[in-house]
Amino acid sequence: MAYESIKDLPKTLRDTMPREALEIYLESYKAALDAYDEQEGGQAGPEAVAHRDAMHEVNREFVHDDETHKWRHRGEAAKQEEEHEGIIDRLKDMF
Repeated sequence: MAYESIKDLPKTLRDTMPREALEIYLESYKAALDAYDEQEGGQAGPEAVAHRDAMHEVNREFVHDDETHKWRHRGEAAKQEEEHEGIIDRLKDMF
């Protein structure tokens, strides 16, 4: 399946990757499909090869955070999500 635009990419990618990473993925995916068509394929199908190559390109500039399941630029500090106190915790502090 050839993706024509970012909106065509799988929801799992669109929901976790920043726009720049999606653009890298899409461009690399298309290039890999074109290269696959020009060469003889291997055991893996064209989509699997294109996905592998696209993810390799994304991983050059971005890193996946296993805790938040979000992507961020390499070298950028991971954002710590604030823990929200529940109503019980706030009431304990009041008394």
